[in-house]
Amino acid sequence: MTAATTRSRISAPDPEALAPEGRAVFDAAIRTFGAPLGPRIPLLHSPDLAVAWSKVGVALRKSTLKPALRELAILVVGQHWRADFEWYAHAPKAAAAGVTEAQLEDIKNGRTPHFDDEEMRQVFAYCSELVLTRQVSDATYDATKKLLGERLIVELTALAGHFTNVAMTLNAHRVQLPTGVPSPFTGVVPPQGTPGLFRTGWFERAGVALRYRTRAGDGPTLVFVHELGGTAESWDGCIAHLPPTRAVLCMEWRGAGLSSKVQAPVQFDDIVQDLQQLLLQVGGAGTFVLVGVAAGAGVCLGMAARHPARITGLVATVPALGTPVEQRAGMAQFADTLEREGMPFMMGMERTYPDLLRHQHPERWADFRLRYLGNDSRSYAHLLRMVMTIDLSQDIPRVQCPTLVIGGTHDIRPVTLMQALAAQLPKGRFEEVPAGHFMPSQAPDLLALAIERFVSALPVAVAVEGV
Repeated sequence: MTAATTRSRISAPDPEALAPEGRAVFDAAIRTFGAPLGPRIPLLHSPDLAVAWSKVGVALRKSTLKPALRELAILVVGQHWRADFEWYAHAPKAAAAGVTEAQLEDIKNGRTPHFDDEEMRQVFAYCSELVLTRQVSDATYDATKKLLGERLIVELTALAGHFTNVAMTLNAHRVQLPTGVPSPFTGVVPPQGTPGLFRTGWFERAGVALRYRTRAGDGPTLVFVHELGGTAESWDGCIAHLPPTRAVLCMEWRGAGLSSKVQAPVQFDDIVQDLQQLLLQVGGAGTFVLVGVAAGAGVCLGMAARHPARITGLVATVPALGTPVEQRAGMAQFADTLEREGMPFMMGMERTYPDLLRHQHPERWADFRLRYLGNDSRSYAHLLRMVMTIDLSQDIPRVQCPTLVIGGTHDIRPVTLMQALAAQLPKGRFEEVPAGHFMPSQAPDLLALAIERFVSALPVAVAVEGV
């Protein structure tokens, strides 16, 4: 809340008018905060509700859930709602329970922290996915239940629900912080824009100028490869939710953004070799985890199969696997019309960016649409003809690094197809995210969670200094 909205909207009840149970709740608030503060104060205008709520809180405190996991869950909810009092009351408890200052700062700023502790990592993922999507995927649920057991996953979910109620109560009634205490979220900007200090550069391969963006950091360098029609900035929203210490390198395709435009037919191997050259010239001496979406994921699979040196992991998000032969004539005709009429011709995108996702986050759709509309239609048409001929049948069995295949619930490619691909990869596994074809734009936060879980689980030996 801003300074203009810190005045409470609701009065504290008269303690002398309260029944004994209600007075006990009032007195507990005084003992805890030194004043009639906190979410139970407005509830005392409905004493039966306040007493019942307090009993729920007592039951949840009796849970055997570890204190660090309990406080972590509460902070995920508090950050999501930007509930000042919730964060004020529970951040110190989280710190006392073992949540580090760096992790607290990441959570407060909407980023995915690095956790060495598997339970903390999983509880953060579970609660984040629950508040962000109002659902939990099978993969996240099963992994959390395996770690915690059935009783604790029930209590964890109830805890998140209870403190969602707390946050709503705090925000709706504008429950004030103690006098002189500033909002913990002052200056915190939701991580939707530029995610840090990036350096932009170009390199040349065979007369083609190729743009990239890079950020120095720790661990294996995460190498992001965008989709057809994307740019190096396509990943900004996703990267903003990763720990700011992650080393990052974003490739920009020929024909995209500010890289050289494409004036003639392009081969799939041209893009793979562009990526190889980027890693050689800019990637530094460390190891790489390739992260690609759609056609960019196809490029990453080709790269890992053909040039595997120093590639220790791969995240293939709804990878393009080529167009069936019987559909290519229609796709070629589409590309011809697009080249002739320009980008507005294809901006319906009902299948690749469905209405459900547009309505969930209209600002993401607006940003994506205008960025996509800015493509050079001739370059796009040449690249589209290239994408439809991708054939990874010989590459997939040769990808030897751990590989996470991510399917989208609302993607044009069935989830079963992505599951089958993961099964074909020697070290493949599958996750589903409730998004569509353009996942870095449609669900950047959820995609970041999946990427960070995958990278954090890679062998420690890969954690060397990145670009």
